[in-house]
Amino acid sequence: MTQIANCVRTFQVIAKVILILMCCQCLVAAQTVDTSRDPDISAIRNRFQQSAGEFAFEISNSGEKLQLLDRPVSNWSNPERKTPAGALFVWTLNGRPEMVMSTYPTDAVGNFEHEFQSLSVNELVGTLNGRLIWEPRGDAIQWQQVSDKIPVGKTPSMRLVQMRRIAGLYTASLKFGDQPNKLLRLQTTPLYRFDIEKLPHGVLDGAMFAFVQGTDPEVIMLVEARKNADGEELWFVSFARMTVVTAQVEYQSNVVWEVQWGRTGFDSHYNVFRSAN
Repeated sequence: MTQIANCVRTFQVIAKVILILMCCQCLVAAQTVDTSRDPDISAIRNRFQQSAGEFAFEISNSGEKLQLLDRPVSNWSNPERKTPAGALFVWTLNGRPEMVMSTYPTDAVGNFEHEFQSLSVNELVGTLNGRLIWEPRGDAIQWQQVSDKIPVGKTPSMRLVQMRRIAGLYTASLKFGDQPNKLLRLQTTPLYRFDIEKLPHGVLDGAMFAFVQGTDPEVIMLVEARKNADGEELWFVSFARMTVVTAQVEYQSNVVWEVQWGRTGFDSHYNVFRSAN
């Protein structure tokens, strides 16, 4: 009986050792999978950056060139749409965003789609390696005065707190036919803060926010403080689509902005451009 008991105890020890080794192998395997994906995503993001540099945008009537920011303001992903990586790029003029582009892969062989959205009151001209590809009309966005009476702060840090508060007053959602609206999440950290040193006369401050699915920007929100003709300092907001889907924004349960299923085209404020590898 003693010999049998010893055998049982030995068997239990061996079983525990095997179980521990199996767990360790599983952890190593999981780490290996994650690590193996990193170079692919990194390579894709590098190509995003390279492709953004091939585009150029300018104001149609003046020829002023928009300035591409050095890096994307958002490296995003959208698990719900099975998009592992995307990037949002911004072109500016006088410290304000005038044009945004969201880039993402469409297949496994390296083809991309680029979503263009003008944020300008001016007509723009867009080129790819010198070839004309887009010429959107002006007045791409419409400004709305913020209903809440929030005095414009005297310092940049105070105004940042206020802009985040103002952005939080609004909700955005996507609409798919008769289905319930799909609520988007507000990213409370601005994607881009206006360059105060370069802003035109009368504009005091501003920031660009996004309502996202995953971390994919679907609706862009601009918040801007400016001084009117009477010298009164006021807050304004505007919105722009980054999706072909019907989208809307609400303030206190009232719809204040809505766009229907997107019309894309050469002169549209919103356009989708496909590039081949």
